[in-house]
Amino acid sequence: ICYAVMSGISYLVGQRYYAVPYRFGRLHQYILGCIIFYGITRFVPADRPVLYYFIATAGIIVYMVWLIKNEKTLQTLIRKIADRYGSKNTE
Repeated sequence: ICYAVMSGISYLVGQRYYAVPYRFGRLHQYILGCIIFYGITRFVPADRPVLYYFIATAGIIVYMVWLIKNEKTLQTLIRKIADRYGSKNTE
């Protein structure tokens, strides 16, 4: 709770002196997505660790793909990294 209060106060003070147009819609989508994937893994029985790790890993991969598809800046960053460090022909 303390961190939430500090974040709220920091946001309010920050908006007063240096307004940043945060996109709360997307932020809430990402947080809700994390909570949903976490909740799904909590329903997997603990006596089946292989199933648990499979579902948890699949959830992380799905979340990362969803994040990359929604964020243009991440797509641009991935393209730049791929161009710089991608396969280079030495012919």
